[in-house]
Amino acid sequence: MIEIVLDGNDNNEFLHRPRPVLAIEDFAGTDYSSYRQKAQEIITMYSREPIIIIRNQSAQCSNNMLAVALFVEAHYVENNIECVVFKVADSHAAIEAYKPYVALTIGIKYIIRLMEENAKIIYKEIALLEYLGLQIERDYHDNKLIITLPGQGEPILMASTNTSEALSLIGAIKALALAHVDVSIKAEFQISDENPSFDHEEIINQVIKIVSPWIA
Repeated sequence: MIEIVLDGNDNNEFLHRPRPVLAIEDFAGTDYSSYRQKAQEIITMYSREPIIIIRNQSAQCSNNMLAVALFVEAHYVENNIECVVFKVADSHAAIEAYKPYVALTIGIKYIIRLMEENAKIIYKEIALLEYLGLQIERDYHDNKLIITLPGQGEPILMASTNTSEALSLIGAIKALALAHVDVSIKAEFQISDENPSFDHEEIINQVIKIVSPWIA
């Protein structure tokens, strides 16, 4: 997994050495698929470099969302990249703005790992997330997990009917909990013993779709 660095030093160096620099000048993307495509291009272009620098000069391109896309795509595209350095004007402000996206990245990383497990282990792991401040109940009669993310207002009701949906939903809830988003969610997870073949792209897209409105 690559590391993302937000660097306020106005040069083309990192760790006292010059690094390859990519300038982003034109970006017409409006959704995650656009960032994913850009991330694939970057990782493919610089796959042999351990460290690369990005200078984002496009007002339409979010450093934060591109960082998430780079993190995800680096998991699926063979590469030697260890670190992507975004050169920014104010590193302290950039780091604060990036924190919710770190939470999103952790949620995605969590479900990527779970997609390697069988359904029994997946639901067992989901039931162990009380340390995030979640309220977790087991409905043995209907074979469900009921998970509440406590927050202000009436809870938003969500539900999953299969394991793929469960992964998207729990990835989003974990990200929102880690980002300390003040939203109340009550989610029902129908426990399934079926071990499906997961569509990684679709599951990750759904996590981002759920979380993005709360952190953008």
